[in-house]
This record gives sequence, structure tokens and C-alpha cells, in this order.
Amino acid sequence: MSSALTPDGKRIVGVVEEIVGTARLGEDSFSREANGELGFSYAGETEIDWNSQKPVRPSDGKGRIFVDEDGEFWRETEIVLEEEPKHTTQSREDDGPSP
Repeated sequence: MSSALTPDGKRIVGVVEEIVGTARLGEDSFSREANGELGFSYAGETEIDWNSQKPVRPSDGKGRIFVDEDGEFWRETEIVLEEEPKHTTQSREDDGPSP
């Protein structure tokens, strides 16, 4: 086992994931907006379905998206393990999720 790093030496601290959540809505808070969408008020809690947890993948589907200690996103192919020699990375594509 080893640490994972960005090409410039920052530590990888997480992987970006999607999780389904159901936000509770106020029972009598609904209205119809001019554009046809429903308006509503949140009731203040969200139930998280932890069984839905899965890693976010780039738009091309290759690898996963990781986060460094500064909150920057990195493709899996850009990550270097500490014992690996540093490799030339591909040009960065900004197609990861928005923070």
C-alpha cells in the first residue's frame, strides 16, 4: 500500500461520489409556476440512500474522479502512487463534477 499523489505532489484525500437523497417537502407547500414547474418548500431534512453510493466517472467513462488536499479534481489516470516513477500526464480536461 502507498499514498496517492497528484503529479505536482499533493495528496489525494478522496473520491467524488454520487449518492441519492430524498429531500422532504412541506405537505401543503406546492404551487404551479408560470413555466409549468412545481414550486414547493423544503421541510428541512434529506434521507440519504447509502446503498446508492457510487464513484463519479468522467464523461468518457474512463476511470474515476479523485480530490486532492486543496479540493482540486483529478482523473484516475493522472494519479501517481508514491512508489511509482512520475509519468508524463495527459493534458488536464476539466470535465469533472463542479464542487
